[in-house]
Amino acid sequence: MSVIKAPRPRPLDGDAPDPVSVSPQDPSLVEAYRAHRGYLKKYLAARLAPGQDAEDFTQEVYVRALGFARRENNVGSWRGILTRIAADLLVDGFRRRRTRAGDLHVSLDTVADPSDDGLNSPERILQGRQKIKKVETILETLDPDCRRAFILVRFNGVSYAQAAAELGTDSVRIGRLVERAALHLARAAIDAQ
Repeated sequence: MSVIKAPRPRPLDGDAPDPVSVSPQDPSLVEAYRAHRGYLKKYLAARLAPGQDAEDFTQEVYVRALGFARRENNVGSWRGILTRIAADLLVDGFRRRRTRAGDLHVSLDTVADPSDDGLNSPERILQGRQKIKKVETILETLDPDCRRAFILVRFNGVSYAQAAAELGTDSVRIGRLVERAALHLARAAIDAQ
């Protein structure tokens, strides 16, 4: 009868693996990592950009050192190898941030909430509707050709020539009608203050 053993649980994201639980081919790496971990953290912390975690980088140095230990049998100075790996890791991170324009990114923690600008508040919506109602009322006082020309050009984005074709007149007259409507709206806005 054979017994099936359950696999050991892997560390969750954010959990730092224990250097002892990983069994490298060279046990001197574990000893070197323990001896130089504080040095590595200081080395990395002094060179990392604000907001980056030296502990995460230290763990990554160890992971890369495991790969190195599998390829190399005799290591003269683990401190030198760990420092070289840390320097390479910093360069890789710098290149990645530069490629992604990381220096130009703005942290979401420092940016004001875009939905909290007050533009969509019920009070602002009501004020906007009241202003539109006032403009509609003022436009109703204009003669029909002037009102239609203004709405076609200013609201619908139609050119003077197209508005002239639709109203059966020339573009010079359309320009004058639009100008008269804009002047009428401006006077009404001044009178309302």
